[in-house]
Amino acid sequence: MDTVSGETDLPDLTDGFALRDRLVHLAQAVLRADELVSRQPTFGAAEVYLAEARHGVEEFLQSVRRGGWPSVQVVGRDGCDAALILAQSASLEVQLLLRPALARAVHQGGVPESHLVHLATLIARATGVPVDDADRFVPRTTARQGAALDSADGGR
Repeated sequence: MDTVSGETDLPDLTDGFALRDRLVHLAQAVLRADELVSRQPTFGAAEVYLAEARHGVEEFLQSVRRGGWPSVQVVGRDGCDAALILAQSASLEVQLLLRPALARAVHQGGVPESHLVHLATLIARATGVPVDDADRFVPRTTARQGAALDSADGGR
């Protein structure tokens, strides 16, 4: 009887599936809280939304610091879309930190360019800088933090 070797040609997808599930879970929590604010525009509902957004964004930011922006190949399209939802929910400062990691992932072919366009548009809207110039607008404190993010994710 032939035995099956422990080695395969298949990549280990366990971490990708776990990350995908976590991103989708966090994004869904943010979207549910956002919907609650739309249905019940109260300060209590707003606090729930802000708590979910802050939690999701912080966890996502830590993930990007560890391994870069997640690609479609690793987390699937829904995981990639969930990452964008979390980035949309972030403060401008965090969006500016995340943008270089997203740009690298797009340039490497791992994330749809539309995700980068969307985040760049949010940044441009908040800063008043044209979307084509969004790469040039990086406040000093954010530039230092972005450099730390770049070094933490190995410049991926």
